[in-house]
Order: sequence, then structure tokens, then C-alpha cells
Amino acid sequence: MSDPPPVYPPDAFTVITCVNNEEVYQANMARSEPILSGRMKHRVIRGVKAVPAAYNEATALVDTPYVVYAHQDVVLPKFWDHRVHGAMRILEAAGNDWSLLGPIGAVPAGSVPKGIRGFLRMNGEKLGAALEAPCKVQTLDECCLIARTGDVVFSESNPSYHLFAADACLGHFVSPYAIDAPVDHNTTRPKEQLDLAFLMSAGWLWGRWSDRPPIQTTCCRMMDDDGTLLLEI
Repeated sequence: MSDPPPVYPPDAFTVITCVNNEEVYQANMARSEPILSGRMKHRVIRGVKAVPAAYNEATALVDTPYVVYAHQDVVLPKFWDHRVHGAMRILEAAGNDWSLLGPIGAVPAGSVPKGIRGFLRMNGEKLGAALEAPCKVQTLDECCLIARTGDVVFSESNPSYHLFAADACLGHFVSPYAIDAPVDHNTTRPKEQLDLAFLMSAGWLWGRWSDRPPIQTTCCRMMDDDGTLLLEI
């Protein structure tokens, strides 16, 4: 079977990845077909202390119209970039403005399974469900995000590397959408574990957006309808 024809201009995307484990990176992101094919540029940042700040600094050097922020333990499947651009075309044809896209997000729905929109494969297990069309969400998972270059600036006051995507999505001028562009996320962190770094970021997020309840993420219900911090998995 021949490859599908390109559906977007060349040099449209740059992927930014922060790496602190070379073995994990080489086993995952480094073998992503859209990068190996040369269709997507790739900027790797090593020795990162703060992911949001590293993303902001790297974005300033990007010369493509779109940027992808992807974890080192994510694999972008074959022709993933075509699916992303197809979703962009659907949104633009419908007149829907967007600032952040991702393969999986969440809406306030009382529980994580019911609130998830879109899907990815986490350690080979499907999480979520396929979308027929882009779906507006409240938050996106930070394992993989797509933005117009320069549209989104991540807050550098976050005390850890968690929830920076949720914070950006809750920003007043950001329209996040989950799209049908699944990735493989081969994380070593247990799905139901909220570590100390996560709890620190959760408290920080609550302090910034306690006037915007309820808040749902792909890993937990962060805040109840009355603004109570829940962290309900």
C-alpha cells in the first residue's frame, strides 16, 4: 500500500521533547515515524529542571507554524501528523477557534471514565474512546499537546512538572479540543498514583482556579462543584 499524499505544507510542525532518561526516549519518542520520516522537525531538550519553562524557551526558537509538546515516553504513530492536520481542517471549516489540541482530554462529568474525551494507548491498554469529530474539553493531558507556535505560554510558577496543560487550558483565552489523533504513552508511573509532585501542582492549580469549579483532568476529578479540592481518582 502506498503512503497517503501529504495534506499539509512541509515544515509545518516542530516536536519539542524534554529528556531526562535517554533509554526511555530512545525506546519511544525517538522512534516516532513522523519524526524519522522527516515530516516533523524535532527539538530535544536535555537536563531540564522545569518543563514549562523549557517548553517556553524552546518555543521561542521554533520556526514552524505549529508546535507539538510531547513526553519522552510517548510514541507518535505512523501518519499521526496527517490526523492532526485533518482535525485542524475540520475545526477551521466549522469556524471553531482553538489554541490547544491533544489526543485526550476531560470534561466535568463526575468521574474520570465518564469525563474523558478522545483516547490514547497507555502501556498498550486503551484509555478513552475514539472521537468522530474534535470535541471541546475543559482540560487536556500534557503527555501530548499541539498549539500554534507562540499562542500558548505555560506558567512558570508551577512547583512541579504536573498539570501545566490543565492550567493552560483553564486560561481565559484558550480553547482546548481533544482530537482523533491517538498516541502510545508508555509511562512507568502507575495509572492510579498521585505522587508528591502531583499534589504540589494540584494545590497550586486550585489556588489559581478555585473560582472555576468543577475541574476535571484525565487522571482525577480535581475540584468539586463547590470548589472543594478533591483529587478523586
